[in-house]
Amino acid sequence: MESIEHNIKRILIPFDFSRDNVSVVNLAVQIAQQNSATLYLLHVVDSNLLGSGSAFSGKFFFHGATILDRAQKKLAELKNQIESQTAVPVVIESQVGSLSSVVLDYVPKWEIDLVLMSVRVQKLTNFFTTSKAYSVVVNSQVPVITVPESCKITQLKSVLYPVREVDGVISKLNSLIPVLKNYATVHLLGMHSAERKSESKAVPNALKFLKLRLRRKNMDVGRVEAVITDSPAKEILAQVSRFSPDLLAINVTTDRTLKKMFKRNFTEKIIFKSGVPVLFYNKDEPENGVHAYVQVPYPMYPV
Repeated sequence: MESIEHNIKRILIPFDFSRDNVSVVNLAVQIAQQNSATLYLLHVVDSNLLGSGSAFSGKFFFHGATILDRAQKKLAELKNQIESQTAVPVVIESQVGSLSSVVLDYVPKWEIDLVLMSVRVQKLTNFFTTSKAYSVVVNSQVPVITVPESCKITQLKSVLYPVREVDGVISKLNSLIPVLKNYATVHLLGMHSAERKSESKAVPNALKFLKLRLRRKNMDVGRVEAVITDSPAKEILAQVSRFSPDLLAINVTTDRTLKKMFKRNFTEKIIFKSGVPVLFYNKDEPENGVHAYVQVPYPMYPV
C-alpha cells in the first residue's frame, strides 16, 4: 500500500525584508498555482529592534511603531501585486520575535503544509552559530524549501533525488510529488559505500521502487545512476554543479561528530553550498513494509 501524499493548501513565506525575496516569491506562487493553495506572507521583526530609537530636539523617539508600519505596508503592496497578477489568495501578518521561533509556532497554528525561505550564503557556520534557515529546517514539522538569495530559478523542471540506505529516503517522495505535479523530470542518484555490502543491494532496490512509483504517478524519470562514495554531500554538490538541477530533494540530518564539531554538517553544507532550491524532508513517521524492504531502520548517512 502506497503512502498518502502531502497535500499543499497553505504555503508560508517568512520575510525580514533584509534580502532579495523575488525568487522565493515567484517559486511559491508557481507551487501555489499548481495546488490551488493560499500564500501566507509573514514578516518577523526582531524584538531587539523595537527598543531602538533616535534622539531629536532633546527627545528620544522609539522606532518600533515605524518598523511595524513599514513592514505592514510592504506586505500589503506585495499581496496586492500577487493577487492582481495571479489567482493566488494571499494572507499577510507581522509578528515580533525570533524568526525561527515565530515560524515554528506559526506552522502548526495555521496548519501550514510547506515553508519557503530565502537564504544567504554564510562564510562561517560552526557548532556555536546557527542560521535562522537551518533552525527552521531541522525543527520544522512540514517540508521546507530553501531558496538561495541569488537564485534565478522560478520553475522546477529538473529535480535531483539522492538515494541512500537511509530512513525516510522513500517517504520524502510524498512531499515532493505535490510540489512538482507532472511538470518536472526526476533524476535518481543512488549512492553507496564500498565498505558496506548491505548498501550494494538496498540502494538498487530503492531505485527500482522509486522509478516504479514515479511512473505510476505519470512523472518523467530522467537519469538513474548509482555511484560508490563515502562523501555523499560532496557527490551531491558535484552532481548539482555538473547537471544544474532546479531542485534538490534532501532528508534532514543534524549529525555532527566530535571530530567535525567545528565544521558544517550535511544539512548545513547543502543549504549554503548547493546554489539551487532545496526541499528538506524531516521524517517524522515510520516507514511501511515496502520501505523497510529497501532500507535499514537507522540512518547511516544523511541524504
